[in-house]
Amino acid sequence: MSFPTLQVRPNEKNPKVLRAHEFLRQANQLVERNLLNADGKKLLAKQLSKMVNEVKGIYALDEKRIEAGKSAKLLDKLKVVHEVSMTVMEDRFVTADLARKVLEKNSEVQRKLTEIENLRNSVQVTKAEVQREKEKREKRRNFTRKSTDELAAKSSTILKHLENSADVVKLRKMEEAKRVLEEEVEGLRKEKNRLGEQIKTNKATLKVESRKSFQKTIIECAKHYKLCQTLTPKLLKSQKNVETLKEEEEIRRASGSLDETILIPQIPDAVFDVPTGAECDDLNLLLNTTIEANNDDWKQRRFEFLVGETFLRTSLAEFIEEYEVETETVLKVECVIGIEAPKPLHDIQAPDWVSSVQIANNHIFSTTYGGDIVIVDRKGKETKLAVNSANRILKCSSIVKTPAKKSELDGTEILVGGENQLLTLYAIEKGVLAEKLILRGHERAVECVSVNSDATRAISGSVDTNLKVWNLDATDESTNFEKDENESATKKRKKDGRTKVPMVTIGGHRDAVTAVTWCPWKAGHAFSSSHDHTIVEWDLELGCVHKTGKNCGKNRRMLRLT
Repeated sequence: MSFPTLQVRPNEKNPKVLRAHEFLRQANQLVERNLLNADGKKLLAKQLSKMVNEVKGIYALDEKRIEAGKSAKLLDKLKVVHEVSMTVMEDRFVTADLARKVLEKNSEVQRKLTEIENLRNSVQVTKAEVQREKEKREKRRNFTRKSTDELAAKSSTILKHLENSADVVKLRKMEEAKRVLEEEVEGLRKEKNRLGEQIKTNKATLKVESRKSFQKTIIECAKHYKLCQTLTPKLLKSQKNVETLKEEEEIRRASGSLDETILIPQIPDAVFDVPTGAECDDLNLLLNTTIEANNDDWKQRRFEFLVGETFLRTSLAEFIEEYEVETETVLKVECVIGIEAPKPLHDIQAPDWVSSVQIANNHIFSTTYGGDIVIVDRKGKETKLAVNSANRILKCSSIVKTPAKKSELDGTEILVGGENQLLTLYAIEKGVLAEKLILRGHERAVECVSVNSDATRAISGSVDTNLKVWNLDATDESTNFEKDENESATKKRKKDGRTKVPMVTIGGHRDAVTAVTWCPWKAGHAFSSSHDHTIVEWDLELGCVHKTGKNCGKNRRMLRLT
């Protein structure tokens, strides 16, 4: 029986291979000496086959390692070759780019040379035209000079013929008469000078005589001046009071609240039998007719009629039935002058429901439920600064800043809030209403907003029952909103405006906040009202309730302090 053979590599150092070789040599010796039986030989052969296979696997693994090393070296060489190739390609690209630039420069130089050549041709053409124009001008000058000489010669000939004519004789007589008139004028001038000297002498005499009467006049003027100094302050004060009263009267008349005092003549104290079907118009006719009977100068007026403590708005029959007045009772009716209801000066149409209105710099700023910011002047004319915020309901606004000049709009800032839970600060810059700042923090619709007097803080209320205080200072960065790095691009805002978060969030109301305003008599305090039937005064520096007004009846929709 033969055993498998195993060749040992030169300089073999693997102990496992060496052991296998030694074990194979010893097995061959045992077989040669015939020291093993058949079963031992089979078992030994099986063991030797296993060891030989392991050694062959080791040889195969070593060969693969050697091949991998060679492949790595080859790969390194390929990398070096690739880098060299890339360098060569880059050099080629640079060379091609330089060649392209050189070609472009050459074409540009060629184009400029062509332009210079065209300019040179144009200059030559212009010089030729100028030369032709000079020649034409010289021809005209020579022609004019020649024509002038001919006319001068003809004129001299005509004058020679006219020297002895009748017209020349008349002209000479006229010159003689002119000389005589000049002599007469000179005589009159001398007479005038003489009379002037005489007047000066008379003035000196009169000056001495009038000085005494002038001194008396000065004394009387001084007395009058003192009296005027005494009366002038009183007169100025009276004029100022009159002007103030006139201004107040104009304001009250414009607002329809002017209560003009009308002297009503004495009405006879008598009992009038009036049918129960009579209404206010019938009583007006009766009263005006009665007054006209006693006063011819009376003009028709509209009266309001007061029965007890109730104004009469229906017929007497309906009034008696409503208030259960006995039919045989004599009603005492008082009359007062009726005041006409004020009429609107301008009817400004808005594109949608108007949610807020503010006044600044002789302009009216309003917001609508359609997302519009509409700006109109005092005459109701809409400016071109109106903005429409699509898909956004605006519900409140507040003026932040106004420019020094009342007639200008540039520099005006307005803060608006609405259904999208945001407050947006708009500024008018160079005639454009642009978004400047976004205030983010409310969880539901913003119902109201108010800015303090120095325009550094704003307070807002929302349906989420919270109040939030915002920092409007442009130099402040502590409340800037930092966006999440993982935020998707679809959620980012298109406009690159700053966004801020609130300085303070105050939760105290149990229902939606409907109105907010800063306290005018105490800095750092503000008031708010809510659907929870309360009006609350807040100390914003401490972030707590200062005073609460509870049980306010119906839900409050407005709160305004001045």
